[in-house]
Amino acid sequence: MASHTIVSNKNNSKAKDKKPRVNSSSSDKTLFTEEFEMQNGIVNSNDQRLGKEHFHIPTFANGSKHTNNKRNKSLEQHTEDQSNNDRTSTQITQGFQHINNELTLLFCMISIASYIIGYFGFTFAWIIFILYQAVVWYINMVKDNTERLRWEIRREIAEEKLKMNEGETVEWLNYLLQQVWRIFDPVLLLGLRDMIEDAMSRCAPAIVRATDIGEFEIGVIAPRIENIKILARRETEDDEDVVVGEATISFRAKSSTGKISDSPPHILAWIKTGISAIIPLKVELTGLKASVHFEIKITGSTPFVTAGRFSFLNFPDYGVGVMPLIPMNVAQFPIFKQFMRNTLHTVLEEFTYPKYIDVDLAQFLEGDGLLHDTQAIGIMKVDVLQAKDLKKVDVSGIYKHHIYH
Repeated sequence: MASHTIVSNKNNSKAKDKKPRVNSSSSDKTLFTEEFEMQNGIVNSNDQRLGKEHFHIPTFANGSKHTNNKRNKSLEQHTEDQSNNDRTSTQITQGFQHINNELTLLFCMISIASYIIGYFGFTFAWIIFILYQAVVWYINMVKDNTERLRWEIRREIAEEKLKMNEGETVEWLNYLLQQVWRIFDPVLLLGLRDMIEDAMSRCAPAIVRATDIGEFEIGVIAPRIENIKILARRETEDDEDVVVGEATISFRAKSSTGKISDSPPHILAWIKTGISAIIPLKVELTGLKASVHFEIKITGSTPFVTAGRFSFLNFPDYGVGVMPLIPMNVAQFPIFKQFMRNTLHTVLEEFTYPKYIDVDLAQFLEGDGLLHDTQAIGIMKVDVLQAKDLKKVDVSGIYKHHIYH
């Protein structure tokens, strides 16, 4: 008995001295994971880790902001996909419910017809005929509902894609714009030419006494629409007949070498200096990238649009080339660079937010000009009989059709 007691005490002392085994690698990994998640805000108020079941979070040195942005984008994409799946599931369920209702009605009609045929003692051939008609009708009905359901799903997906952050590409519109651009009449943009000419006159350096635009061409390469995004209408907006959206446009071209086939949009300007020397300059637009905000008001009568409001969201990025009628781009020379920069800034500022331009789209689609400096209401003839003390006189007599003041 005593021996048994001694052994028991001995075993108990060993059990007290024995320490539990700890998996050091697992513990370190768990501590590192919890520390990382707390640093990046992955632990909620109940100390539960989020998002671990859906995606793996990479570890970056000093990259918690990058990780949070990536996680937010993933969650947004997951939420959007889940919303699309729920919408599609709802439509499929409604489609099958409609088919089940039609099938129930068909079964009732067949039952009634069979009862009538049996009651009046008609032949069995009538039942086969009715069953054949019912089966063919059911097959055609299912096919029609399936096509309608597919069309509805494609329409919903297309509308959601149009409102995504990236917008929707419109390659078909780019192709159509390229075909129209080649035959577009630049006269419709006569107002834009007048704006450029006025801006050149205001921004010309002191050595330039007069400027004139002799030619205005839009080139053969159309600008490209990168994407279009339709903005959701706010609940506070009462006018439902306005389509609001944003579009990103871009254009790139090389300076022409005298060939019409690759000529970008350009103007041919004549600059008169203080020594009565006339310098011809060909100014080309070689690059443009801009984001445009548009509001288009629609109507029920042709041409189904009445007015449009357009504005650059930010000041556009552009590139120009200047050639004095020789195959050399002198746009980077300081005197030409500053002159063209001031001119383009003066013009583009009139279209950059918060400023905008209102266009009568109905009048434009009917063939009238897009931009107008003035609205002509008549013609007035003025005869100048005598002039004295003119500050800028055309001694050479080249510009007899101009009066400089």
